[in-house]
Amino acid sequence: MKTGLVITAGILVALTGLGMWLGVRRQPAGSLLDEPYSSFTCEAAPPGWRVGLRDATLPLRAMKWLPPRQPGVLLVQVRTQSDRQEVGVFREGAAVEEFNVVRPQGVGEGFWRSAVLQDGFRAPEGTLVLLFESNDPASSEPSLAMALDPGTAEARWVHRGPYQRMAVGGAGDQMAVFLFGPVGPVQRLPLAGTVRRPVAKDIALPPEVPEVEDLLPTGAWTFLASTRKGLSAYLGAKGWTHYPAPEAPFVPCAPWRSSLAHSGKRTWWQPAPGHLVQVGPDGALVSDREVTGLADDPQALDAGLLRLLGADAAGCLWFDLASPATPVPLPTSVPPSVPASVPATAPATASSSPPAQAASPDPATTGAARTVATATPADWTAYAALGLDRVYRWNPDTERLERFAWSQAWAGLTPPPGISAGVRLVHPEAATLLVEGGRAGWWLPLGSLPFKALTQSGRTN
Repeated sequence: MKTGLVITAGILVALTGLGMWLGVRRQPAGSLLDEPYSSFTCEAAPPGWRVGLRDATLPLRAMKWLPPRQPGVLLVQVRTQSDRQEVGVFREGAAVEEFNVVRPQGVGEGFWRSAVLQDGFRAPEGTLVLLFESNDPASSEPSLAMALDPGTAEARWVHRGPYQRMAVGGAGDQMAVFLFGPVGPVQRLPLAGTVRRPVAKDIALPPEVPEVEDLLPTGAWTFLASTRKGLSAYLGAKGWTHYPAPEAPFVPCAPWRSSLAHSGKRTWWQPAPGHLVQVGPDGALVSDREVTGLADDPQALDAGLLRLLGADAAGCLWFDLASPATPVPLPTSVPPSVPASVPATAPATASSSPPAQAASPDPATTGAARTVATATPADWTAYAALGLDRVYRWNPDTERLERFAWSQAWAGLTPPPGISAGVRLVHPEAATLLVEGGRAGWWLPLGSLPFKALTQSGRTN
């Protein structure tokens, strides 16, 4: 009799445990708290959305928002004290995906606990590509790139290397990810399809490319690479072409990294602060362009500090301001112009030099260029101390220049509770910006910023 009772009790305990296990299994995976609802919130906060964690008491080791790099897409990384990595994906003002990313096989626990999400991209069919880098200065482990299958946290492929950034090129079944950093080759990985462990293509860097500061794909297999030596183009089977950096003086800024941007059929290269060059798809220099509109303006010195952020869908270029190095060895003149008559198809070889210049008026004798050229180190120190918290939008076709000053316009934006004018993450190609606020952020359309137009004399309309 006692034996029968024991067996019956054991069966009941087993059934109860099985029911609890099945109940847990039915819970959707990916939540920080293993609960059947999203860990994130996304609420309307006109003219944008307030995004953040639902549980304000959850103990965190780190939370990082990525600059919005795609229209309507925003990524956030959350690391908890339990060594769990979560990536939240917001789309069009809603939290739609959460990935509880599992530490890949062969990746050390120390690296994973300190891994910081440096970049991310969501492909149109849902594949999520993530690039992690160790936050430990003493770590010698290479960065980690991984692609997650749509709707899951299962890794399609994982690659390690000295990468710090990534870019995406091509379209459809030719879409690919380019991984790059200050050393080593550029690595290309196919993004489309469902192939496990796809063949990675290592693109070796020639001596003319000591390091890649920025990379802009021009196709599924080709790209432009901006370096401290100049601009280089990888043309696939045709190899490399190189153009040295302009030798014209400029205002040294720290830190500084050259950059590339694409708008419509135009490609722009900024090798130095305040210096803007239009280039062809093969890297050939088409023309220097001067951002007009700051002549005789009280903030005319901004012209020498403009730092390219990117281009929006309308073809306008966006700039913020770099900080002058201290002390500042100043130029005696501003960069000369490369004439617009130089064709984009100019021959490009490993020994190519910039196109010959045509005679043109000395820009150092006019407007903002003259002001920049005659400034002294003391001028720059005093000028920077007044604040450089400004953003510019410039239309290269109409030469219309607009300015947005955070210090003047922030109060008029009526931010939601818990959001202050802290770190702003701006990526013009995404048409949105994010204002960080600890456990929450304010996601805004770029078109909502109250820019003020400047005339050619630099005065506001």
